[in-house]
Formats: sequence, C-alpha cells, structure tokens
Amino acid sequence: MEDSMLETQTHSYYHLAISPGGGLIDSKFENGGFETLWSSNAEIATHVDGNSWSIEIRLPIFPQTQEDIQPMLGVAGNKPSENPPWYFNVCRQAFGEKGQEASAFSPTGAGFQQPLKFGKLYMR
Repeated sequence: MEDSMLETQTHSYYHLAISPGGGLIDSKFENGGFETLWSSNAEIATHVDGNSWSIEIRLPIFPQTQEDIQPMLGVAGNKPSENPPWYFNVCRQAFGEKGQEASAFSPTGAGFQQPLKFGKLYMR
C-alpha cells in the first residue's frame, strides 16, 4: 500500500492510499477528521514487476476557489511555487512474514499523518 499526502495553500491536507492492484481510497483531512465522501478524481495506473511495483497518478488541480464551489471534488490550490510551496509525503507500508515495514519520502518519526514534517513541492 502506498499513501500520498498533499497539502496546498488552500487545504490541509489530502490523502490518497493506492494498492498495487490500482485500488484507490481518497479522503481529505478537515475539522480534525477525514472526509471520505470527497473525491480526488485521480487517474491511477500501477505496474507490478517481480518484487517491485510502481504508480502513476494523474491528479486534476482546480483553482483555489474550488473549496467554495465544489468542496467534495478535486484538489484545490494555486500552482505550487517556492513561495508558497505545497507540502507532500509519499509513504509505503507492507505487511509480510516479518511484520510491518514502513518507509517515507519525508520520514515523520511517528506515523505518516504529520503535515509539519512533509517535504516541500514546487514548480519552477
């Protein structure tokens, strides 16, 4: 299972969980909990090859006003730049004979849901 978290200037934060088979669970974090009726409208493609797998995600981004117009649809935010950036993390967890294995692009030290420890994302 791969977990992706994305925080924009407009919203703290979106969560996408993707399985090697291409299953997607998406939600957004607000008011201290996850809103599971929200939809990212993400297009997902996975590729499994031997002992590895990869993911391609096409994520539509809507203007910052999307939160007001259709709050249950899509990622809202302006294009990430150096100021202000978006924040993100990509995490992996696997369960096997040796128990749970977890890793992250930006290690949080205590679970994946630590937005203050996410990495910066911006486009030049």
